[in-house]
Amino acid sequence: MGWSGVPFHSQGAIFTFDSVIGRVAKAAMEAAAFDINADPRILGGTQLNLIMEDANCSVFMGSIGGN
Repeated sequence: MGWSGVPFHSQGAIFTFDSVIGRVAKAAMEAAAFDINADPRILGGTQLNLIMEDANCSVFMGSIGGN
C-alpha cells in the first residue's frame, strides 16, 4: 500500500492485554483514537495511528519496548 498523502502521527503503547486494567486501557485507547480520527479538526487532518504491544505481564518486555 502506498503513501496516501495524509500526514500521520504514530503513538505506541506497551501494556498487558490480558489483565483487568489492560483490557480497559486497550478499549479506551482504541475508542479515543477512533474519535480523534473521526474529527479532522482535532489534529488538523493528521491521522493518529495507535500501535499496541502486549507485554505479557513481563516487566522486562514493558521496559525495553517489546520486540
